[in-house]
Parts: sequence; structure tokens; C-alpha cells
Amino acid sequence: MSGTLKAAGVFLAGCAVFAQGCVSYPEKVRPVKTQLALGVDDSLPLRYDAEDEDGRNRLLALSEKGRLEKLQVRYRESDGYYREAIEFSDALEDKALVSAGDVLQKSLASTYGNDLSLDYPVVGFERMMLHQLDAFDRIAIGDFDGFGVDVRHMEKCRNDTFRLLRRDREAIDAKLGKTKLDELTGSLAYKALMGDAVAMASGAKHSTDNAYAMYLVGLYHEMRGERSSAKKAYSDVERMQPGLAAVKEGLARVGGRKLAPGEGEVVVFFEEGFIPRKSNRRFEYGGLFTTVVWDMPYYSAADCMPYEDGGPLLVAEGRKALAKTVPMCDLATLAAKAHEERMHGIIARQISRTTVKAVTRAIFSGMALAGAYCAANNIGDNKGYTQMALLAVGIAGSIGMSIMAAATEQADLRSWLLLPRQVQIARFPLKAGKHQLMLATVDKCEKLSVEVKPGAKTIIHCTSVPGVMRCFAKCMDKMK
Repeated sequence: MSGTLKAAGVFLAGCAVFAQGCVSYPEKVRPVKTQLALGVDDSLPLRYDAEDEDGRNRLLALSEKGRLEKLQVRYRESDGYYREAIEFSDALEDKALVSAGDVLQKSLASTYGNDLSLDYPVVGFERMMLHQLDAFDRIAIGDFDGFGVDVRHMEKCRNDTFRLLRRDREAIDAKLGKTKLDELTGSLAYKALMGDAVAMASGAKHSTDNAYAMYLVGLYHEMRGERSSAKKAYSDVERMQPGLAAVKEGLARVGGRKLAPGEGEVVVFFEEGFIPRKSNRRFEYGGLFTTVVWDMPYYSAADCMPYEDGGPLLVAEGRKALAKTVPMCDLATLAAKAHEERMHGIIARQISRTTVKAVTRAIFSGMALAGAYCAANNIGDNKGYTQMALLAVGIAGSIGMSIMAAATEQADLRSWLLLPRQVQIARFPLKAGKHQLMLATVDKCEKLSVEVKPGAKTIIHCTSVPGVMRCFAKCMDKMK
């Protein structure tokens, strides 16, 4: 009887997980994007469940809210959410990129359900973007010391991500065997199933090859007169994105080239679009009693084609064109690479779940066979109650586990969905003084007052998403 209760408990736990994961995370964010596209400018709350506020999706909730506040020109509120998210991610650092080393010790819901019951992990690419976007909030509110703190954390985060990836990959290899996983991910079957995801991720060597972040690092060191650090950062960007005029200009400045007397320099960062959501690919095999289901998350190559919706940002003063931005960083490629770097852990957990579910199903099947054998050979009580109970529980459990395996297997599609899709850049000298600039895309236009001081940098930051474009300018003459 106790065995029957345990089996029922397992089944109910799986059903609970399925009920929790019915609404995918991208669907929770979709209404916000719709509101933005319609031009709704006030009160744009993300509708999170309590578990998202305080539980497994807390990091995502804080990150998305920070981004949303920024899109409403509430930079201090945005900074507050980002700081809270950074503190929370620091606390979760040891759990980043959950490895197979502890996969078998995870909760019952995770083992019999899916990855949605786990805390959203600290992804190195997204953690760098937390510091990156918070750095611009600090610039907007004039907190230059805080800006420097975020820049230094970006550099540290890049190194930490390499360390965590190596640590977790070693744990996975030790638990499941390096050869086994390499054979699986290198097989023709895997490439056929996930081929476009593999191709998408091949556009970047590492998920931390973030030219957007590293250019800001270089600019920070250049403004502080730290030439060697600035040169190293700009050289990294040149390796990631060869031929950018803004990088060549930065290298020339740290190499000693001076601005003309009475000139300052303007650096324009232009974020556009939304990063694509993950897709899922579901495949299953077997029969009623032996169903095996995998539902794998991935970034579709079709959703990550080169971004052409917004085009460049044109910067003009009166009738005079001053500059036009050019692409610097495709964040969709970095997101796909970050996902690929975590794929071994995802597969390891999937293997663990498949194994546990198969063993449980085999136990129920064994009970059914035992009941049938006992009934056929008159083994047990004379009335056959025991034999029939074994047979009934075994058949019901086998069918139930097969149904649960299919019903609860759901790809984890969570990611930071309000991140920009692409970042462009422009850099040009401008006569010192106050200027009224026009910033325009193919479908949006903003006027911006800009102050330029001799020998100083002025940063212009623009964010454009469907329905909204927000810009600010800040003269960095007080940078030390």
C-alpha cells in the first residue's frame, strides 16, 4: 500500500510541475512589448506571479523591470532594479550554470518534471549586460563613480564566466563521462535536430565576446588616461568586430592623436530592437508503455537573421549630417552562444530525468507483470485481490508515467527578453559648445540638447524599440 501511495505522490508532483509551466515565460513578456509598440507611455508593469517576484525567476523579474524603467526614462528607478539584480546574482554565483555534478540531488519536481522548477541561473552574458546597462543609467544620473564600478565588474565578470564554464563542464564530464556527451553533441542525429542552433552559435567564439561592453570599458579607461588598459579593451573589440572606424579612432586617441583646439568628441551608442526569444524542438519515440520525450530549447536561425528593421541612426545638426551609426554587436549571436555553452548541462539534466522516469515506469511495469504472473499461477490470496491490485496499479502506473513523461517535459524558454537585439556606434569630433542635434531612424526622430567641452567626451545613448525611442546625452568632463 505504501508503494502505491509513493507512486501516486510521484505522479501528482509531476502534474504540479506541468501546471506551473503551462504559460511560457515569453508569453508573460509579450503584453509589455505590445503596450510599448502601441505607444502606451505610463504604467507599464510586467505582470509577474509571486514565484517570479520572490522565487525561481526573481533575477529575471528584476532585470526586466530595470529595462522597462529605462524605456520610460526613469533612470534612477532602473538603476535601483539593476543594483538589486546584481546583488541577487552575486548571491547565486555558486549556482551559476547548474552542473550535472548535483543534478541527481535536485528536487523531486525537477527530476520528474522539467528545468522550469529550477532557479533561473546566472548566465555570464546576461550578467555582463546587467552591469553594462546599469553603467549607462549611472552616466544618465551623473554617478560617474558608480559608472566606474560597473565597468570594473564587467571586466571581472568576463573572467569569472570563463572560470565557471570550465568548472561546470568538468563536473558534467566527471558525472556522465566526457566521451559520452561529446559523442552525443557531435552526432549527426543531434546536428540534424539542433543544426540551426549550432550554426547560430558559431557566430561568436565566446558568449563574453561582447564588443558593446568592451568598447565601453575601453572608453572608460581612455577618459581616465589609462592608455594601456584602454588599448587592450579596444584591441579586443577590433578582434571581435574588425574594421570599425570608432575602434580605430579610439586606438588613435590612446596612441597620442589629439583633437583640434576647441573640439570635443561625441560617442553615440544606439540600441535597437528586442533580442529574440528561444524556440523549442520536441521529439519523442517509443510506444504507450515506453514513451521517451525530449523538449529542447534553442535559438532559431530564422529568428536570429541579421537585424535590418531599424537601420542606422542618423545624427544631424540643422541641415548638416554629422554621423551615421554602424553595427557593432549582435546580441542575438551572443545569447545563442551562451545557450550553447550551457547545453551540456541541459542535456545532462535531460538524461537524468529520462533515466529516472524510465526506471519508475519499469517498476510499474514489473508490478503489472508480477500481478499477471501471480494470477495465472494462483500465487497469493485465494480471492485474487492482491494479484489484481498489483496488476491494476502496475498498468495504471505505467500508463500514467508515460503520459506524465510527455505532459511534463517542457523546454525552459526563459531568458532576458527586453534586452536589445543589436547595438550600433558612431564617434566624431564636434566643436565645443551647446548643440541641438536631430537623431533619426527610418521611422523615429528625436531632438536632443548636447553639451560638448574642449578635449572631453560626450556620450549619447539611444534605445529604439517598436513604438519608442529614448535618448540622453551627458558630457563626461568630470570623469577622473
